[in-house]
Amino acid sequence: MVYVAHGGRGCAYIYLNASAMGAIAFLRDRAFPIMIEAAEFLIDWFVPDPTTAGELTTAPSTSPENTYLDNTGYRASLCKGSAMDIAITRIWTCHGLMPLL
Repeated sequence: MVYVAHGGRGCAYIYLNASAMGAIAFLRDRAFPIMIEAAEFLIDWFVPDPTTAGELTTAPSTSPENTYLDNTGYRASLCKGSAMDIAITRIWTCHGLMPLL
């Protein structure tokens, strides 16, 4: 299974660990350019959710914690706004990594 938000997840952990170690030069020179790309992707990935009066959600997404059987009996995990997507977004917003949201 491919998980769309892995780039955002990886960058969040790189930021949290590097900032805790005081690796400012690493963040500035190596991580920040990659983090900008990940943030731009996450921002573009959000779409208005018509079932919630236009609140933003992630779509499409995969949800390994929420599988279901589709109409052919295949176990699927395609969804919108999975818990992992929301958790990754909260890491980014709570630590000031995504000021545009």
